[in-house]
Amino acid sequence: MPITGPTSYITTVPLFLNHWEDANEIDELIVLDAVACGQTADVDRARLSGLFTTLTAQRDALEAVLLEINLGYGTLQQEKAVLQTAVIKFNRKVRSDHGGTTYERALEVAPNVSDGRDKFQGPLRRTRLLWTTLNAWRAAQTPPRPALILEGGMTLAQFSTAFDALVAQWNLVEEREQEAALQRGRRNDAQDEIYPALRVYRLKIQATFPAGSAIVETLPALTDTATGTPEPGALSGQWVAASTSASLTGTASTSSTVVRHQIRASVTEDPSVEDESVVAEFALGTPLTLSTTYGLTVSGAKAHFRLVGITADGHESGSEWVTIERPV
Repeated sequence: MPITGPTSYITTVPLFLNHWEDANEIDELIVLDAVACGQTADVDRARLSGLFTTLTAQRDALEAVLLEINLGYGTLQQEKAVLQTAVIKFNRKVRSDHGGTTYERALEVAPNVSDGRDKFQGPLRRTRLLWTTLNAWRAAQTPPRPALILEGGMTLAQFSTAFDALVAQWNLVEEREQEAALQRGRRNDAQDEIYPALRVYRLKIQATFPAGSAIVETLPALTDTATGTPEPGALSGQWVAASTSASLTGTASTSSTVVRHQIRASVTEDPSVEDESVVAEFALGTPLTLSTTYGLTVSGAKAHFRLVGITADGHESGSEWVTIERPV
């Protein structure tokens, strides 16, 4: 299977390791020159295996932090919905109790749950300030008026606590995003160490063994040499409240060269092939159905899925992304 992106390293490198083991048994212990591989030391099979172990760990660590970010955004969506509703109720209460006053004219338009950080938090900060000012004015009246309480019982203190929790959650998500950027770089660094070794290994085998020999003919592919792109399949899906999971259904690629399918998921805000993970594998002819909570374990979370058809030589073609959101 050729290298076509980060996901393909996980299946391609073991093919090279298996082939290298066979080559060592046939003739000699194959060792690659350090300079040719961009390494500080010569590369033998054990070193490649160690590099692959590092890559796998980096890949898993990136997936874990991306899932943390995904869950963090789900929690944010829940908190944003609560605070958006609170602003709407506050505005309604002020209009009913203080209509025509400067307090009504100072009301903020409730932000949309889809708004970004600054656009969403600004109206909340100003609503809290107005609520604080209004409560002080009410307390100063003769006789004093009680502090304003929203329909459902939310007080200014509770609103403030919820707002502070939102700010803290947003900070946490942004910290995790920075961590993901660093982890993505580490994964890419590990890939950049491995790829030259695979390239040089192919050259070494071709220079060591006779042309046409079995060990040369069975060299794993490294680059995509397919002459045509297989037809992509299709994927549809929806959130099913009864099973608390996403239900996905695929339509197989019509290309005869496709020998298996995968469903892959991306939990970044916008779907990314660079950061996708394989969540299901299907042999040819297997029903392409999946019930999953991947990336959707909390209300407000969102995940993207696509169906990928793969040929025997590792060429692949993916469907359009399907986005599933778990309702808040």
